Amino acid sequence: MKSFVKKFHNENGITLIEVMATIVISSIILVVVYNVFMMGIKTYEKVGIEMQLRDEADHIVSSILQTLYETPINSVEECGNNCLRIVQDQSFVVDQDFPSLITEETVDITAIEKQDVTLSANSVELLTTVGESEPISKNILTSDYSLVFKQNPDGEEIASRINLLQCINEDEKAGCERGLIEVVLELQHNQFTEDQLISVKPIKLESQFGF
Repeated sequence: MKSFVKKFHNENGITLIEVMATIVISSIILVVVYNVFMMGIKTYEKVGIEMQLRDEADHIVSSILQTLYETPINSVEECGNNCLRIVQDQSFVVDQDFPSLITEETVDITAIEKQDVTLSANSVELLTTVGESEPISKNILTSDYSLVFKQNPDGEEIASRINLLQCINEDEKAGCERGLIEVVLELQHNQFTEDQLISVKPIKLESQFGF
């Protein structure tokens, strides 16, 4: 009985080595849990940013194509680096005596409509000019994003670009009456570039439009 009471009243605590071992093991577990937690957050954010990039690129391409579809195209010409100008300078006239007879005539200079599409690092600009009136400019690229531009050793654009792949002009006028327009967008998020803690690769979309 006395020996049992003696054991029961034993006040020996844990040793310093046991305390240190417990702290070390707990620290390792916390580090692992923290890394797994942070990896999950980074993955979630990357997926969200990639979806935002795709939505933004789809919006830009849709806006450019909508401009091309809605503007009656009489000719297309280059207006600089990564710039195309859509010109509407013709109108159809119906003969009053013979309604089935329709002729195409050049409109007055005050009615000529020009639509410029220009790509740069921080903007996708749509510039509309009617006659001699003041141009109306619209940037459809939001401030959170930017376009990536790269060139190969031959100086050709291999990332974002807009250009004419084909050009057919039967009347020998300035510009192309028929052809094929190429639009390539390589879009990146300004807050998640390669030099940031969380980085997301740029997304690239390609589209072609015949006129």
